[in-house]
Amino acid sequence: QSYRGYLWYRADVDLTETETKGKLRLHFPGIFNDCWIYVNGELVGQRSQETLWWRNDYRFQWDVNLEGKLHTGKNVIAVCCHCQHHYGGIFRRPFLYRAHGK
Repeated sequence: QSYRGYLWYRADVDLTETETKGKLRLHFPGIFNDCWIYVNGELVGQRSQETLWWRNDYRFQWDVNLEGKLHTGKNVIAVCCHCQHHYGGIFRRPFLYRAHGK
């Protein structure tokens, strides 16, 4: 069924000291809507989308810099999306990765 309003995703991620080092990023290969990402309660990123979704770039990707935001042990990553039309949220699995190079 169609849904309009705010929706939330939350994941607890347990990391070792080695896993928290470097240029960490969280990539969403498929996500709709205006979105906000929180790490351990801190707002670390925001994504805007035009109200008429078909006027966007059709990639619906979002790559968030998490360098220095994650710590050893349990981290809470939460994403809030605001759906203004019938289709919204995460529709492809996001992944955490370490960027190499500059």
